[in-house]
Amino acid sequence: MRLTILAMVAGCGESSSVACDDGTFCPDRTVCGGAGVCLVEADACARFDENTACELDLERGRCVEGACVPGVELIGVAAVVPRREAIEGVEVTARDHPEIVPSLTNRNQFFGLKNIVPDTAVVLELSFPDTRSVVTGPIVLGDRGRSIDVVYGGIPLVAEASLDLVAATTGLAQIPGTGIVSAAAFDPAIGAFAGMSAVLDVGCSGPFYLGAELLVVADATATLATDGSFVFVNCPPGAAALTAGFPGRSCRTLDGIPATNLAIEIVADRLLWLGRITCE
Repeated sequence: MRLTILAMVAGCGESSSVACDDGTFCPDRTVCGGAGVCLVEADACARFDENTACELDLERGRCVEGACVPGVELIGVAAVVPRREAIEGVEVTARDHPEIVPSLTNRNQFFGLKNIVPDTAVVLELSFPDTRSVVTGPIVLGDRGRSIDVVYGGIPLVAEASLDLVAATTGLAQIPGTGIVSAAAFDPAIGAFAGMSAVLDVGCSGPFYLGAELLVVADATATLATDGSFVFVNCPPGAAALTAGFPGRSCRTLDGIPATNLAIEIVADRLLWLGRITCE
């Protein structure tokens, strides 16, 4: 239900606001966007600040130089590991952006978040029964949207049973309220590669380097070509910095960000997936 409320503003004549279903009151020349968000009407952007969210042909965008620029889409892939099963129904949300409608993976493992304001940085959260919920680092979308399947690969949802196996293998029980940090050594030309090491500047357990079936390889000091993944466990929530190293090379994320003192945010009871790192 939408209720228009008319108010007389001294010296300004009649103006109106809209009462939205969620209890939000949206001002004149805006519409209800849900989750406490008001969207500027497409032809009213000149009256509002730059980058204000707007609505154009029932899609979301942002106000740029007085015009409503259409929203963009973020596309990715999710998989339950270690077997990377193609399971439908993984829920994907944008943390701290309740206005972005969540998505569910389809039978081909793909998801798509639509109508995102261009140039927005979003952190994804993925959840599925009996797996550890996963968050990503901030993903910045340009004016044309973005596909992240190359940079992040299939975002892994790790079965809780697999985490129990890691705990049994390492002798480290999972501590509630702590986080997990993981990424993978990956070269676009050859795939997973061996020899990359990882360091975190906070007190975690690890790194542990993973081989076939994502099993911890005892005494490994760098990534292995079988999978390329590493993991830190029992990490304190909050800001941290990751450094990836390879002798004689410099390492970066596939986004092009140097992997030296890479700023990250560890989340309690979540697996932070940093995606793929390459060294050249």
